[in-house]
Amino acid sequence: MRSYGNVGHSVKSARLDKAIRVARIHRQALNTRLPIRQASIDALDAAVQGIMRMGADQFVIQFYNEIRRDPHNAEILDALTPPEWTRLQETMHRHLIQLMDPHQPDDAIAQWAYQAGQTHALVGLEQGQFVAAFTVYQKAVKALINSRRWLAPKRWAVQSFLDQRIVRELRAELQGFDDTRRQWWDALRQTFHVVAHEPLDLATLWSVVARSLQQAPGVIGVQIWQPQGCEGRWECLAASGSLPVSVQDFRALWDIDSKDGAWAAWWDQTMVALDRHVEAESNPIRSVCYVPLLDMANSPAAVLVLYGQYPHQWQNPDVKNGLELLALLTRQSWPSLVPGLEAQVLGTNRRDLARGHWEWRYQPIVDIASDRPIKWEQLARWRTEAGTLLAPSEFLPLMGLADHRELLAQGILALQHDASRLPQAKVSINVVPELLSDAAGQVILERAMTRFARGTVVLELLESGRIDDKGWQFVRALVKAGAQLALDDFGAGYANFDRLMEEPWAWVKFDRSFWRRIAEDPGRWIPTLGEMVNFVKTLGIPVIGEGIERSEHLAVAQALGMEAGQGFLWGRPESVEFWASHSVSPASPAPGGLWGLVSWHWVSERTLADASLCLWKADGSVPDEILEVHQAWHESGGSAVAEKRWKQAIYQSLKA
Repeated sequence: MRSYGNVGHSVKSARLDKAIRVARIHRQALNTRLPIRQASIDALDAAVQGIMRMGADQFVIQFYNEIRRDPHNAEILDALTPPEWTRLQETMHRHLIQLMDPHQPDDAIAQWAYQAGQTHALVGLEQGQFVAAFTVYQKAVKALINSRRWLAPKRWAVQSFLDQRIVRELRAELQGFDDTRRQWWDALRQTFHVVAHEPLDLATLWSVVARSLQQAPGVIGVQIWQPQGCEGRWECLAASGSLPVSVQDFRALWDIDSKDGAWAAWWDQTMVALDRHVEAESNPIRSVCYVPLLDMANSPAAVLVLYGQYPHQWQNPDVKNGLELLALLTRQSWPSLVPGLEAQVLGTNRRDLARGHWEWRYQPIVDIASDRPIKWEQLARWRTEAGTLLAPSEFLPLMGLADHRELLAQGILALQHDASRLPQAKVSINVVPELLSDAAGQVILERAMTRFARGTVVLELLESGRIDDKGWQFVRALVKAGAQLALDDFGAGYANFDRLMEEPWAWVKFDRSFWRRIAEDPGRWIPTLGEMVNFVKTLGIPVIGEGIERSEHLAVAQALGMEAGQGFLWGRPESVEFWASHSVSPASPAPGGLWGLVSWHWVSERTLADASLCLWKADGSVPDEILEVHQAWHESGGSAVAEKRWKQAIYQSLKA
């Protein structure tokens, strides 16, 4: 037993001594920066290079598979063209072999990794996933090393060398990531400061903005463009960078592969990033980003165009957020840009109507008593490139402040030519409320007042928006100068009683939506409309009924005391050439049917007249049951029971 114990003890001692010697070698290897290079670099070179030759392809696959685990990274890698993806894999394959080559200087490895980090940051790959990818790569290399039948000192020394290289690689790549994003934000912060604080004129301001952004990494050049008309012409407001000749004229790039980019940014008011798949040494632009710059009304004022040297570099969330923030900050700079915009057609429907031209139609506003036109309303129509004619309801909701400036300016130019050809020279033009407080809109309106005889043009203020204090101040100045103002679409939108009481209006036009309400419940809405008309008339303001298309509409307008009407009953909006050779269709007298009876009944109720006044305007289309209930109402002197039966009879008639 003792002999066995001595043998076991001696075996254990031998193993312990060997382990101590191995640990010392391992510790020495770990504490030495390049342990094997000093001792046996050739042996290490052969061992490591042999591993890389065996597993490099598999390492690249594992590396990018780990990066793809992030959905954002996977989307970017999947969007690469086949040549780009092949080139990326080949570059990483070559770099991994260089990374494990003991002959490659550490500084060279770090420089390459730093540049790789910059590239990965610019294309928008997520930083955190690279740490996990390098961890997977490190484990794969160690597994391959452990599969070799090497002595422990050699295996440990090789692993120590690989660990050092991977740590240096990862540190340099993450530094490239961080520096690139920091440089981007430095450029953006400088731009933010210029936009928010520098007291520069507009042209100088945009030049400084372009130069500031051009300092950001990966940016080849920057331009700021603005469309001129709707034929695809653009004007460059500012430019910076070394741009190829082919893109110095914006239309050249636009015609190649970015046809929808700038127009989409302009019409859709959203940032658009496109990749260019045409590669040439003379044109290094690999991606283009179009950022809409908005005015104070959140409408497009210009397009910022950035040219990048990497694909997908504008997909980076940090870059996108920064550019969107810049677009918001530029809003304050655009109101002073107006005078140069007066003669431009800046837009209608944001995409489908990118090309076309304005056409003008005129609809008569008729004196109800005489059927004679007392003035005309100018109405805009948009003729698309395909020949389709679009009504205001199809493009007005999509127009911004700059668009309305141009619409007003073009309408005034057309009116100078058309007014003398209309039978009645007085014409009303529509004005959106936002133009009243806009410096450019005020200039356009002031010039319009000087181009026409006093009282010739009536400005109809639309119901689409509020009028601030600055706008009301300008309105009062217009009225003092002799302008006539009409309140359009009273009863809809912002055309309410508050606005009615604000100024001495020349006309108040009631919205066509009242006819829809009356059709649903004439017993309720005809008296309501009558009270509103009566209130406006007590203010001394004449009333126009809009949307009069049927005889029932005219009967209500006549009964309630509207002075004028506008609608298809007298004529549709037509060109000035049409009205030069055609007269307004006569519409009176108007059989009113049930609507006429209810309207005149409300009048007789207010004036205490007998049933004959109501029946005088009624026609044979009123059912006998209604006439009997109506007669009973008058005989009872309008008792509560008779009133209830009267309302029920009207309701039942509608159901029938």
